[in-house]
Amino acid sequence: MYGRFTEEMKDAVRPYVEGQHVLDVGAGNCAKAKTLARLGAEKVVCVDPDFPVELYIDPELEPYIFPLYGYLDEKIARHGCAALGNVAFLSWIPNKPLPGLVEVLQGMEYVIYLGCNYGGTACGTLSLYLDLLGRELLVEIATPQNTLLILGRRKYGYTRNPTFEEYCGVNTRSMYRWEDKARIEARIMLPPP
Repeated sequence: MYGRFTEEMKDAVRPYVEGQHVLDVGAGNCAKAKTLARLGAEKVVCVDPDFPVELYIDPELEPYIFPLYGYLDEKIARHGCAALGNVAFLSWIPNKPLPGLVEVLQGMEYVIYLGCNYGGTACGTLSLYLDLLGRELLVEIATPQNTLLILGRRKYGYTRNPTFEEYCGVNTRSMYRWEDKARIEARIMLPPP
């Protein structure tokens, strides 16, 4: 299953979404949005152009989940970036450009990423990873199925070493496997300047 959200990952995410307005980009059937609401998010704005025809949201979660049908750039134009939330949740983002994604991320206090760029799968684009690399890495939980990254505010002029997930997302000419993780990390983990 794409975007496996383990109990350890949920525990790590909870303090970053509790009482916050969360933007769930590419929300699909809102399964992760429901989890975010259960973890204490005050509001989860879900953006997806392809919601299921009959999207079911539990009645007790309805006050917290707001599906917006359409594309992210359309929602930015209509509502503005600030109205969409202060925490972004990106789960298995497509590896094709999503107009407006980097723009909306720039105003986010936290970015929570769940995806996988190894083992024959790919998420996100170079512009996404360049944005993520300009943020402080607060949490990384990597499993053979996928990786959770929680990142802080973007710091201009700041770049850090990539995680294995980000490295695989930027270096798309090679196919990496979970078994490559230790070797790649040893190569990319340079001491800070």
